[in-house]
Amino acid sequence: MPLAESFQLKEQIIEQYKHAYKILTAEHDLSPNNPIINETLYSLVNNLGQFFEHELEEEILSDREIGKIRSDMLRKLETAETLMEFYYAEKFIQDTPNMNNLRKFIYWDNYKKLVDIELKKFFALAERQQLSAIAFVGSGPLPLSTILLQRQTGKPVVCLDINPAAYNIGKKLIDRYGLQHSLTYVLADGASYHYGGCDLVWIASLVPNKQEVVKRIYETIQMRLSP
Repeated sequence: MPLAESFQLKEQIIEQYKHAYKILTAEHDLSPNNPIINETLYSLVNNLGQFFEHELEEEILSDREIGKIRSDMLRKLETAETLMEFYYAEKFIQDTPNMNNLRKFIYWDNYKKLVDIELKKFFALAERQQLSAIAFVGSGPLPLSTILLQRQTGKPVVCLDINPAAYNIGKKLIDRYGLQHSLTYVLADGASYHYGGCDLVWIASLVPNKQEVVKRIYETIQMRLSP
């Protein structure tokens, strides 16, 4: 991408991010029942996908104005995403258990694109055939990323979540769609789980204690490698 075009895209995304923050701060209802929230987040997510493709993450995250609001923005996005996932999970559980129904999810294409990008980066570092089992920390009530990850790798995935409500709904959805043989839901804190049987650990972006989780991954994998 030409430098001028890259700069323009970066500025556009920064302005949209700040605009979304103002709306999320002003609105009391951050659920999918609020059309203002739906429109704001849908537009933001679609445009944010572009900076992943062009690897502009560091440039945007290093912006001073973004730095000032980022922590609070992440908390608001966590609330909005949690409400959205519960909303759609309940909807899919009540619907006919057909994988095509899951593609009706408003962000299905975005989830798929992100999983594609991240798997591509992973397989640039490791051989596909070396992968035998995966853990996904923070699967939530709507484990679409987990489903996509399993379908693209063909490997079993352990779905971890510390929230009992998210665990119950996520497991119910997996069972409803007959995916329990390849996806296993576990109610656990990712910072205390034993990852010895996993070759790849995926950590959801909104997991708050990432450092503790990473520390636990190293500890338990070292146990497996020790003589």
